Amino acid sequence: MEDWKFITIICVVGALAVAGVVAEQIQWQEFSRAHDCKVVGKVSPSSGTGFDAKGNTTYVSIPGKTGYQCDDGVTYWR
Repeated sequence: MEDWKFITIICVVGALAVAGVVAEQIQWQEFSRAHDCKVVGKVSPSSGTGFDAKGNTTYVSIPGKTGYQCDDGVTYWR
C-alpha cells in the first residue's frame, strides 16, 4: 500500500473516533441537563500490576470516574 493511502486511512479513522467522543459528550451534557443530574461521588484513577488472560503480570490503569444521580432515579458513572 502506498504511504499516502495508509496515512489517509489513519487520519479518517482518527477523525471518526474524535467525532464519536465529541458527539457522546454532547449527548451526555444534554441528558444531564434535562434530567437534573448532580455529582454524588468520585473515584480517583488508580494503577498497578495485574494479570492478563494468559496469567502474565501486566500493568493495569483504571481511569477515574464521577457518579451522577439523575431525576430518573439512576446513578450514572462516567
